[in-house]
Amino acid sequence: MICVPYPKTTFADVLNESESVILARERTGKPDIGVEEIEKMYFSNRDSTQDELEEVLKSFSVLGSEGGIRFKPEIVDRRHRILKSYATLLDNYPRMAGLVAKDLTNWKIRALVPQLAKIKKDDEPVLDPSALFTVDYYLSMASKFPAIKGIH
Repeated sequence: MICVPYPKTTFADVLNESESVILARERTGKPDIGVEEIEKMYFSNRDSTQDELEEVLKSFSVLGSEGGIRFKPEIVDRRHRILKSYATLLDNYPRMAGLVAKDLTNWKIRALVPQLAKIKKDDEPVLDPSALFTVDYYLSMASKFPAIKGIH
C-alpha cells in the first residue's frame, strides 16, 4: 500500500491492487481515478452489480480506515468525502446499508443516521438479517459518536 498525504492520494495510489480500481481503470482508461469518479461510476449508476458495489465498498472501507479511529484532519477529510459517496450509494442501493453501517460503527462517527433509519423502516425486506442487525446496532450506538458536519 502506498500512503501519501491526502488529498494527493488517489484511490488508485492507495489501493492499486484492488479489484474495483482495476475495473475502474479498465472502464475509463484512467489510472488515477479518485473517490468522486468511483462514486459516479458505481454509486450514481443504477446498473452496478452487487459484486462491483461490494468491491468498491471494501476499497472505500480500507481507504477510510487508514489510521484507525484517530481524528487527524486528513483522515477526517477523506472520510467526509467517502461519506458523501455513501449517501449517494444509499440513495440508489439501499440494500448496501449494512456495509455502510459497519464502516460508520468501525470509524465511530455519526453520519447518515436519518437515511439509514429510513431504509430500515421503509425497506426492511431488502436487508438481509445480518445487514438489518448491523444497521440496528449502528443506529443504537450513533448518538455516542461524534457527528460529522455536513453529513446527516
